[in-house]
Order: sequence, then C-alpha cells, then structure tokens
Amino acid sequence: MKTNYDVIYSESRLGFTAEQEGAPFEGEFTEFTAAIFFDPAVLETARVRVDVPLASFSAGNADRESSAPGKAWFDMKSFPVAKFESDAIRADGAGYIADGKLSLKGKTLPLSLPFSLQEMDGKTEMRSTTVLDRTQWGVGEAPWDTDQYISRAVSLDITVVAQKRS
Repeated sequence: MKTNYDVIYSESRLGFTAEQEGAPFEGEFTEFTAAIFFDPAVLETARVRVDVPLASFSAGNADRESSAPGKAWFDMKSFPVAKFESDAIRADGAGYIADGKLSLKGKTLPLSLPFSLQEMDGKTEMRSTTVLDRTQWGVGEAPWDTDQYISRAVSLDITVVAQKRS
C-alpha cells in the first residue's frame, strides 16, 4: 500500500485495558507495523493497514503472558499476526473514523476506530480509544468466554506518532 507517513514506533503505543476478577489491568502489543495514507482533503483515498505480531503481547503478569499464546486465547501458533485494514476513513465532528476489518484468530469482523489527530513539533499524533468484545474473535474460549475471570470488554488505547513524508 502506498504510504505518505512514516511511523515513529518508539513514540507509538498499542495498549489495552481489561479487568481480571474485577481489577483493571493494562497491557500492550510492543511491536506493530503500519502503512498510512492520509490526506484530510481527499478522504476517499485515505487508508491504513496495521499488522500486529501477537507474540509481542505484554500484560504485566506472568500467568496472563504464559496463557496468551495458547489455543484458548490468541492461538499464536496458528494465527501469529492480527491485522486491521481500513475500507474507508470519514470525518466525524472534530475527528475521524476508520471503518475497516480486524482479522484476529482466524476471524475477520468489521471494526470502526474513532480517532483524533494533532500536529505537534513537525509530527502527527493519532489517538484512538474504543471498546471491543474479545469473544467476537474467539479470544478467551470456554471457560474464559464470560466476564467471570477476564472482562469480555477490552478497551483499546492507541497512540501512533508519525512524520509526513515530504
């Protein structure tokens, strides 16, 4: 895909928040690649694709991290990479929404990511927060597919910092 931004990975973060037995915890995927083509004046050509190696899962807890690769959770052996690819990007008030599909654990489902942009110090910062139900993608199969142990709702907290190519 043609891109007009270079992501500054050291300043970017793909984070998430969930609950385990009622207590919130945070984590992140420490690696990803993104191809971004964005021009607010020509939104019909805007696209983004993000690939996330699931082995970069970090949740600050040895039990969660040792369970994540297994078949009940991410099944990383069979599905090592999650992908988000936009079909369209549209204006929404002061921000935007990237409508696309998230492919995770062998399932591809629609996902709309609201985001804001801020220009600062010659860089563009994109921020997005949205909540998804992990069980729609089969993440956390029985007996983990309820809210009893790990919340079904997972809040994605995404910050991507990039520089526009000249």
